[in-house]
Amino acid sequence: MLDAYPPDPHLHSPVAADVERRRILNVVLADFGYDPALLDGGPLDLDRVLTIIRAAGGALVDWSDEGIAALLEVTTNNLAAVRAFTPDRFHGDLLFFSATLTRPELLQTVDTWLPYVDGRIDNRDIACRHERMMRPDAITEIGPILADHLATLARRPALTRAALPVRPAPPTTAGSGLLPAPAPAGGASY
Repeated sequence: MLDAYPPDPHLHSPVAADVERRRILNVVLADFGYDPALLDGGPLDLDRVLTIIRAAGGALVDWSDEGIAALLEVTTNNLAAVRAFTPDRFHGDLLFFSATLTRPELLQTVDTWLPYVDGRIDNRDIACRHERMMRPDAITEIGPILADHLATLARRPALTRAALPVRPAPPTTAGSGLLPAPAPAGGASY
């Protein structure tokens, strides 16, 4: 898993609209290399963000106004999805890659996964920011670790389907075509 975390009640709790708007604008600006402090004292609207981006240059300077507005909307929707999500418990080991150069005020640690993982968590620190985990310099470091891990797994005896934990089937509306039918009695559902 690449530097992803379950919802943090402190970071993802519902807040007043202006606080949420500042949170979203801070995330977008910081993730694209801008100083969120540039928002201090100014209005929290698209025009202000566009002014900051156009004056500072940087990664978003060539984006259209509509593209930046869409980015803010997607970020808003993503944060709402994170708040609504509760991960299931994972029955197995987790290979985790932590981005160690992420802003400290947003830093969660791999330990936030402890309530959700039954197995061992093998954390590997990668000296990059979260949004740069898929860049060539980080992948050059991640690739060999992942290849070695997969090779180790390949040498282990294979699990049979019978050895996998049974997960209850999701609720269903029989015959609706919207959800799968329930698993047969005694069968596994994945």
